[in-house]
Amino acid sequence: MNKLILVESIELGNLVIQGFIVDKGNNVLSYSIFVSGFEEPLIDMSVDVEKNVHISVNKNAAQYINSKKTQDKKKRKEYFKQFYKYILESEKRASYMVFKKQKLNYIRNSADLLEIKKMYISD
Repeated sequence: MNKLILVESIELGNLVIQGFIVDKGNNVLSYSIFVSGFEEPLIDMSVDVEKNVHISVNKNAAQYINSKKTQDKKKRKEYFKQFYKYILESEKRASYMVFKKQKLNYIRNSADLLEIKKMYISD
């Protein structure tokens, strides 16, 4: 996996979240969202053989985020709100920049994203 282009970055508390266009080898591009301090992507959007874009969430990266969360629950709620907005905007950028004319399975209703929210916001 080779990070090609940094598309956007956001700072949320003591974490930096970055979206990259990534070369996965064999001319396969994906859009991946990384958390500072963690090598593997938190979220990876990549194409299958039928040209459908699938979104996968790395549970280890989610646990890493949870271990770095602030103690202030009000701030955590605000950070998650910003994170959620960032993810949705990243999805749109990925669709436009990497996955033109391909069916994207949107993360908006992802059970993984809801699990991250529950884990991050709860005490």
